[in-house]
Amino acid sequence: MTNKPQWSSRIVFMGDSITESWPEFMPNLFSSRGWLVRGRAGDTTNRMLQRFAVDVLQSSPTGVHILAGINDLAENDGPITVEAIQSNIEAMIELSLSCGILVVIGTILPCERIPWRPELIVKTKIEELNGWIRNLPFRNQNVVCVDYYSLLVTSGCEKLSGLSDDGLHLNRSGYSMISHFLLNFVDKKQIEC
Repeated sequence: MTNKPQWSSRIVFMGDSITESWPEFMPNLFSSRGWLVRGRAGDTTNRMLQRFAVDVLQSSPTGVHILAGINDLAENDGPITVEAIQSNIEAMIELSLSCGILVVIGTILPCERIPWRPELIVKTKIEELNGWIRNLPFRNQNVVCVDYYSLLVTSGCEKLSGLSDDGLHLNRSGYSMISHFLLNFVDKKQIEC
């Protein structure tokens, strides 16, 4: 008997425009598995938390994939501290775990400047948040981290050259890269999909 975390076909992907656009570029990844996408363009972690019960918990998933934080750093809802972003993410994780839902959290993708807020330099804050995200699995065995940031940086794609048209949002090549990485990660971690 194995102790694999159970990630059935009932998975919800919570996030912003990066999550929302993912099935547009990689439709078979989602449709063939019955994965649900609950990404909304411009969403901050606070807005995700506000809709979490309806968009995630009411679907009764076995797993949730959370990719969040870049719009907070873009100050879409105004200035916010890194600690407040962490608090919102922790609240989503706690809600999931209280319902027996496995959490897969992705690190924030590399980005030097926000396309619609070029005056904001966010690289250091992304690295700070990602360091915190990478440590979440050490605090709970039902939380796993998929490190998209490190994948892209170690592949020489820190500026998302060829993987994004605006330096933030992925194109087909970018989504293909992170999709293969996610599937390999799920297999390596022996998470059943």
